Amino acid sequence: MLNDLGRYYLRALEAANADENEPWYVQNDDPSAVTLEHILPTNADAQDWKQFDEEDRRRFTKRLGNLCLLTKSGNESAGNLPFESKTATYTSSPYALTNEVGAYGAWTSKEIEARQARLSTLALKAWPI
Repeated sequence: MLNDLGRYYLRALEAANADENEPWYVQNDDPSAVTLEHILPTNADAQDWKQFDEEDRRRFTKRLGNLCLLTKSGNESAGNLPFESKTATYTSSPYALTNEVGAYGAWTSKEIEARQARLSTLALKAWPI
């Protein structure tokens, strides 16, 4: 259920980013086709992700700023690899917000917080009050 919500939120933010007036929020509701990628993996290898201590991994792994949409094959190829090894997968994504992740030079708590702030701005556009 949480993965479904994450996919919904990110798809709605993709639509807001693309200025879609009447977006179709679930582009593909098949979780085996469009998956939720944890950029900082849930099972991150401490040697590959030295910029995050155990507490940081706990705090940042499930934040929306650390999540993106990927195809199933893209998610499988990204796996638990270090960020630098996953950027090509992100930049080749058809999703603009995922594509942006690949442009970051590194992935630290600072980048997660910056991306979270960007997504919150898009949230105001996606769900105006």
